[in-house]
Amino acid sequence: MNKLVSIAMTTYNGEKFIKKQLDSIINQTYKNLEIIICDDGSIDRTIDIIKEYQKKDKRIKLYINEKNLGFSKNFEKAISLCKGDYIALSDQDDIWELDKIETMVKNINDAILVYGDEKLIDEKDNIIADSFFQITEYIPENDNYKKFYTNCHIYGHNMMFKKELVKDLFPIPFNYDIWIALKASKKGKIKYINKVLGYYRQHSMSVSGVIRKKRNIFQKIFNPIDWNTYVLWNKDRIKRIKVFKKYFPEDKKFLNDLENYYSHKKRIKAFLFALRNINIIIIQKGFLRKLKYIMLPLFAPKVCDE
Repeated sequence: MNKLVSIAMTTYNGEKFIKKQLDSIINQTYKNLEIIICDDGSIDRTIDIIKEYQKKDKRIKLYINEKNLGFSKNFEKAISLCKGDYIALSDQDDIWELDKIETMVKNINDAILVYGDEKLIDEKDNIIADSFFQITEYIPENDNYKKFYTNCHIYGHNMMFKKELVKDLFPIPFNYDIWIALKASKKGKIKYINKVLGYYRQHSMSVSGVIRKKRNIFQKIFNPIDWNTYVLWNKDRIKRIKVFKKYFPEDKKFLNDLENYYSHKKRIKAFLFALRNINIIIIQKGFLRKLKYIMLPLFAPKVCDE
């Protein structure tokens, strides 16, 4: 199999780490690649570095945005420019295993999207954790698309999907990780590859981070103790649910119940909903953690969806 694989990368002021990521991409064992890079208005040396790599590798195609699009919309543009049978997404500051694309191509088969594990590294390439799923305690499974209405453990930088999914993706209304995972799970099969495929960098400039401080059993069971943060998180979830209701009217009843669960406006109804759907609401390991999220609607502060 030698199908074309498109790598969609977005960049913005990434001069510090982009060379290592580009090196790991152009040296992939799978050679039939096109590398689409959309820069969102960098004011450092990012564009100059990319142009230097273009001279060495004609597979690299650089597009410079006339105005800043923002993270998800820039990925939307990069994906729209891809011509490959498969599309893999790339951040500017990670590092890939050299056989990442080859492994994904070999494993995708009848799935529409594949993803794998990764190690976490810091700004100096020191390994923080040997497994993303170990440190987050997420369970890498995909048996119910409704899980992506509440949580997403699949990151864009570690997924590859078939070109046929693209027509269902646009417009991307918010976080592209959640959106692509949800659309893929509703359209076809998602497959997890139980192998480390790259190194996910955690640092102060990350758009998102997954490092969690070690917590004792009391904190794991009874957090969140910071109710202000809890309320803010649920407000964000409610905003997303309102968008979901616009795009997925077939799930309106479930989404209405989910919205009530996060707002706690009807506490008993939210409690009963959690009893029936706890494995959708929380996708991390642990009976006590699940018990906590079942009980939260009964005593947590109500959330006003402004």
